[in-house]
Amino acid sequence: MNRRGDSLKNQLVTEKWQPPFHFAQGRLYADRGYYDLALLEFELARKIAVRSASSQGILAAISDAINDATKVLTLPGPEYLVLRRAEELDAEQIHHAHMKSINEICSRDHSEEEIKVWGGRKFDPNFRIPAINEQFYVVVECEGQIEGFCQLKTNDMPSEGSALLSGLYITPKILNQKVGAYLLNLVFSYCRYLDIHEVTLRSSFTAFEFYKKHGFSQSGEMVTTIREGVGIRGFPMVWKG
Repeated sequence: MNRRGDSLKNQLVTEKWQPPFHFAQGRLYADRGYYDLALLEFELARKIAVRSASSQGILAAISDAINDATKVLTLPGPEYLVLRRAEELDAEQIHHAHMKSINEICSRDHSEEEIKVWGGRKFDPNFRIPAINEQFYVVVECEGQIEGFCQLKTNDMPSEGSALLSGLYITPKILNQKVGAYLLNLVFSYCRYLDIHEVTLRSSFTAFEFYKKHGFSQSGEMVTTIREGVGIRGFPMVWKG
């Protein structure tokens, strides 16, 4: 199994075969006791199976697998939300949730100039879709709309035992409902699955205390990323598991 762990890339698998593919990936996770990761795959399998009018047998098998995984989870996710692996078709909704989070949540702690260039970006499928296919990418759906996501990069890292949390954002609709904590627990679970012991990230001012609460520590001085001539400030952080 490669670094995607789970991975034929979505675009290489026809829609017809995606439900059994993700179902099989979920089974691999479940067989090793990673029921939270299995559920992400099963939920994506169900979404695609419904959309592609898969057979009742496939739909029933997926539903049974979801029920079985949910029963044994020690930390079940919020019942009113669906957490699943991302697919290419999610790209634009992910972008809008990302920008909404920056503009409506991070704006409390960052300057107007920062928010304008950071949260004013246009949708670029060439930026979003490769990450969906190549990274551990999870979305949070509420009433059929994506309201949060996280993405963990494990390939091309300096150390085989490290990963980069390149994004974790939620919209105001699901804020203060422990969704961020659940997403982080999925990240940690995936790291255990791949035997990764270090996760790095660059935190916004807004998320800094959240990450500290969940085991990250500041690993350097404040850094500034220049975008369109404006510096966007943040803190490097690291988690060691």
